[in-house]
Amino acid sequence: MQGALVILLFIIVVGIILYAVDVFYYRKRDAAKGTGTASATPQEGEASASDIEGQPANAESSPHGDGCCGMHLVCEKKAVAATEPPVYYDDEELDVYAGREPQSYTSTEIEEFREVMLTLLPSDAAGWAQSLLQRRIALPEELHDELMLIITEAAGDNRNIHI
Repeated sequence: MQGALVILLFIIVVGIILYAVDVFYYRKRDAAKGTGTASATPQEGEASASDIEGQPANAESSPHGDGCCGMHLVCEKKAVAATEPPVYYDDEELDVYAGREPQSYTSTEIEEFREVMLTLLPSDAAGWAQSLLQRRIALPEELHDELMLIITEAAGDNRNIHI
C-alpha cells in the first residue's frame, strides 16, 4: 500500500513540474514570438475559420469562438493556394451552386450535396471541403455536422492525413 502511495505521489509531483514548465516556459515563449497552436490570425496561405463558411474574416472572432466553423482540421492547416485550380471529386455538378447562401438550398439540392459527400473516401472529405471553398460553394448547414464527423473519424483512423 505504501508503494502505491509513493508512486502516486511521484506521478503527481512530475505532473505539476511538467505543467509549470509548460505554463512558465513554452506558453510565454510562444506568446513573445506571437505564435501558438491556435493562432487567431491566419498566416499567409492559410484559411481562417470564417473563410471556410464563405464569410469575411472578422478580427474580433477567435478561431474557436462565436465565428468558429468547426473545421479546425481544415482551418488551422495550410490551405491550397488560391492560384491553383481546385481539385474535383467527381462533383462538377455542384458548380451551379457557387455564390449561393447555404440557407437557400432546397431539400433536393441538399440531398445532391449529401450524395456527393457520402460517396467520398473519408480521407478525401477535408480536401473536398477545401475544393468547395476554392470554388466558392457553400456547404448546406444541414450537412456541416456530418462532414465534421467524417473528417474527425478519418483523422482518428489516420493521423497522417495531409490537408
